[in-house]
Amino acid sequence: MDEILGIVLIFVVLPACIGFLFLRRPIRKWRLAKQMKMLKQEPLPNPYRITYTSTVQDLLDSHSADAKLKSGLGSFARFLFSLCGIFWALGPVWVYIFLKTKFTASNFILWLFGCTVVWGFLLRPWFERSRIRRNNPPEQNLVLEFSKTGIMAHNSSVGEFHRSWSEVDNAILCSKGLLLYFTDGICNLLPKRVFPQKKDMLKLHAFIHKHMIEEETKLGEIIEGE
Repeated sequence: MDEILGIVLIFVVLPACIGFLFLRRPIRKWRLAKQMKMLKQEPLPNPYRITYTSTVQDLLDSHSADAKLKSGLGSFARFLFSLCGIFWALGPVWVYIFLKTKFTASNFILWLFGCTVVWGFLLRPWFERSRIRRNNPPEQNLVLEFSKTGIMAHNSSVGEFHRSWSEVDNAILCSKGLLLYFTDGICNLLPKRVFPQKKDMLKLHAFIHKHMIEEETKLGEIIEGE
């Protein structure tokens, strides 16, 4: 019993505590308010146009940033959990094969938990990234226009399409650039290199949230009117 408790403390509680320290916090409201003020003082052109060449690496960066936000863990915490998962998965097997000990129920639970962590933090992301590399061209020319009606995209591979503000679910700043989430589950990254200055990215972030708030207000008025 003491050995099991020790395993739980070392391989579960400790990584969980370390992971909590590296949780990615949501954007603070005062930062968004500051960006809104910046946007009011220096409005973006209407429409605001971005032209750039999207690469497979941009798609991979989008996948990585999205995974970090969904898990709530930073890169270092994810690395720690992955490392612990390998130990959890291989430890009971190593003990059973080389030390000739009985494979108990607690060993099976630890092994199963380790396999789950390895799948979630290592194998599944690797398969998803391989699929992205396989199913997308190396480069795509993109033109994005942000206006009062929504987002117009011109893609050299798939053509032209429009997204209304009601389809935009969220916009989040990350280390790689600006992540755009849509209500159908699609996530796109606008890399930092497409913005002339950092303040342009911050203003676009505020611009998107401004129109999202206006869209929610319109929807609320419609519901109240009914």
